[in-house]
Amino acid sequence: TLNLRVESASSESLTLGADQTILLGDTVSLTPLLSFTPDSFYWIGDLTLLDPDQLNNRFAPLVDVSYQLFGIDDKGCIYSDDVTIRVLLSSAIYVPTVFSPNGDGVNDLVTPIADPSVTEVEYFDILSRWGEVVYSRTDFDPHTNAGWDGSFNGKPMMPAVFVYRLKATNKRGQEITEYGSITLVK
Repeated sequence: TLNLRVESASSESLTLGADQTILLGDTVSLTPLLSFTPDSFYWIGDLTLLDPDQLNNRFAPLVDVSYQLFGIDDKGCIYSDDVTIRVLLSSAIYVPTVFSPNGDGVNDLVTPIADPSVTEVEYFDILSRWGEVVYSRTDFDPHTNAGWDGSFNGKPMMPAVFVYRLKATNKRGQEITEYGSITLVK
């Protein structure tokens, strides 16, 4: 039997930041934040892309990669963090084809769903079968949870099929246009 008492835990930290998503051809920077000066450190992952003798690295992965950094302080304590870099071939934005704005908390709004490389939606319009714009939103972040609630002029619309059009931009300034239909059900 061994009794052990720990007076205090270390308050040091090491972080690589949040996971990242980039487009193929983009460069990523790994700049660890350490609250201590490491006596030594080592990387785990595809070491052909980064310099394992450097804490800060900048490189352009061609496929998804994950890295883990271990830092050892002057007391021999080990700190680590990991990061995954997802590489997309192109930007994508998706609009659900059916929604049910009935107040049950499930599919009550229809909004574009974009990958992290899409930075702005220039316009998102929904039109009736007669071409009347029943919803329009411009210049917004596609990662917000705002969208059409199935109403027009403050009144709920009857179940029907609507047409949408949208134009978005990714972080490289490339435009993405989408057209399709949305079915409103109750």
